[in-house]
Amino acid sequence: MEVPFCVLELLLCLTFIFACDPGWYGDDCKLPCPENCFDKVCDVIEGTCHNCSHGYTGSYCDLSCPKGTYGRDCASVCKGYCKNGCNSVTGKCDNGCEPGWYTDECHTVCPKGSYGQDCRSKCGRCRDKVACHHVTGQCVSGCEPGYTGQNCNNVCPDGHYGYKCEKFCGEDSECNPVTGECCGCTDLRVIVKEKDETLDHKEEIVIGLAVPLGISLLINVILCLTTCYYYIIYKEESTKKKDQFLNEH
Repeated sequence: MEVPFCVLELLLCLTFIFACDPGWYGDDCKLPCPENCFDKVCDVIEGTCHNCSHGYTGSYCDLSCPKGTYGRDCASVCKGYCKNGCNSVTGKCDNGCEPGWYTDECHTVCPKGSYGQDCRSKCGRCRDKVACHHVTGQCVSGCEPGYTGQNCNNVCPDGHYGYKCEKFCGEDSECNPVTGECCGCTDLRVIVKEKDETLDHKEEIVIGLAVPLGISLLINVILCLTTCYYYIIYKEESTKKKDQFLNEH
C-alpha cells in the first residue's frame, strides 16, 4: 500500500518537532535558532523565528527596529519626540528629547516660560505674558512695549520706545524704552503723556526751552521797566533840586 506524499511530509515534520529541543533546528537538530528569536523558538526546518525579541524584526530577527518603533516585533511606535529615535527595546529616549520637549518619553512640551533643548532656555519679554514657542522661543504674540527681536530679548534702540519700538523720543535722546520718559535730561524738557485709543501705549510731546526761556524773558522785561522807572524818578528829583538851588542863589 502506497503512502501519500503529504502524509510522509507530515510525519517528517512531526519527527523534527518532537526530535529537536527548543532552540535548535535543521538536520539532526544541530543548528541553533537565531539569537533574537523570541524564547529562542524557531521553525525546525527553516530556522525562521515565529516572533522576535524586543527591538528586532525580520524572518530571522536579525534586523533592528526601524527608527520610530520599538518592542516585540517592533510593533510599538515611539510615543514622543525622542532625539534620534527611541530605544528599540524599551521605548525610552536614551539620547534625550528634541528641542521643545521633555520627560523620559519626550511627550510633554516645555513648561511655560521655557523652550529649546532640554527646556533650558528662558522665554523673552513676550507681550501679554503669552508663552513663547516651545521649540524656537519666538514670541508669537509679539513683544512687550520696550522690547524687540524675534525672541523679544533686545531693548529698543536709543531714541525709540513703546510697542515694536515704533515711538520716537528725539534724536540722540536716551529715554525709558517702555514709557518714553527722559533719562538724565539736562535741558529742562517737559514730557506730556497721553493715552492712545488702545490705552496700551502713551504718546509724548516734548516742549523744549520755550517755557523756561519765556519766564526768563518776562523777568528781564520787568527788571528793565523797573530800572527805567526808577531812573526817571531819579532824574526828576535831580532836576527839582537843581532848580531850587539856583533860585536860592
